[in-house]
Amino acid sequence: MKYFLVLCLFTTTVVSAQFITNNGIAVVNSASVSTNGDWVNDATATVRTDGVIITSDSWTNNGTLAVTSTGGFILNYPTNRTFRPGGNAFGFLVKTGAGNLTYTGSSELKDRLVLRGGVIQMANAGDLITAGASAKVTVSGGAYVNERFSRKGTGTLLFPDGKDGRYLPISILNITGAAPATTVRVQDAPTGFTAGAGVNALINFPYAWSVVKASPVDSASFVEVDFPDALPSPTDVVLTRKVAGQNRFEGMGARQITRSGGRVKIRSYSRGLQGLFSVAR
Repeated sequence: MKYFLVLCLFTTTVVSAQFITNNGIAVVNSASVSTNGDWVNDATATVRTDGVIITSDSWTNNGTLAVTSTGGFILNYPTNRTFRPGGNAFGFLVKTGAGNLTYTGSSELKDRLVLRGGVIQMANAGDLITAGASAKVTVSGGAYVNERFSRKGTGTLLFPDGKDGRYLPISILNITGAAPATTVRVQDAPTGFTAGAGVNALINFPYAWSVVKASPVDSASFVEVDFPDALPSPTDVVLTRKVAGQNRFEGMGARQITRSGGRVKIRSYSRGLQGLFSVAR
């Protein structure tokens, strides 16, 4: 006999539980469910959430999260926790608290990603969070995604990446294409590079933004990087891009430089979308 745990509550209801271990019971949630202990679903469990699951502890779904799920998760992590949604798509993810979140799996968010503290760290090299074409992304409190982060859609899109405790976002302006998808990762700047056209000198800027587009026909207007002013940023700073097939950075100019609140923003003068971008003189 198959058992179902059905939480089809159409008013705002909070259900509290501690240390849930779900051995194969199907969960259908359309309410607000709050837990104060680790929740583990085993490999035979199926979960669908059209409401919200709120937790301050680890949530591990070794089973299946239904791709039809329109709801999502609010993760209030005061210290480091793990999160495995178990599905390829769901509605939203809200991360609050100073603790970091280790994320296992690859999922597309249909509605929104909200980062209000801490770091989302991918557990494995192939793991990836994607914000869907209609999903909104909002960031505060120095929160960021470490490793790869992807967004679908057109227009001007923010990628809230970071590294080494630093929020290092990049924005791509006016993305166009039939169904564009863009993936960003912040990495250590490559060594042994030289200055190419439009670059007076490299400045030992420690990071580079790797941007990959899904289709050759995707395009964009400009690239804008944002970083703390404690990093190298001389008055004649410019955005740079790796020259294809060479260990060399060429200049993209600086259409706009903004210095405010301890941060520096540089918007490229020339157009760009895909490439390895960094900062120089």
